[in-house]
Amino acid sequence: MSKKPRILVMDDEAQLRRICKRILDNMCDEVCLTENPDQAIGAYRERLGSDQRFDLVILDLMTPVGGTEAVHQRHHQPGSG
Repeated sequence: MSKKPRILVMDDEAQLRRICKRILDNMCDEVCLTENPDQAIGAYRERLGSDQRFDLVILDLMTPVGGTEAVHQRHHQPGSG
């Protein structure tokens, strides 16, 4: 039996986060919801070196600060690892 994935979802709209969770809950071991890029990056980094790391990250690209832009900026900050 294969392991179910752990998924991190970042969306600034609460209703969309709830819909994602409802859809993914039956298919996943865990669905972690975050509402902004800083929360998503924090959750991702917290688990990066563990056996509980995320298998998939879903980012809302239409947030006030786009998901991929925020991750890119944060990743390239000094001391961000």
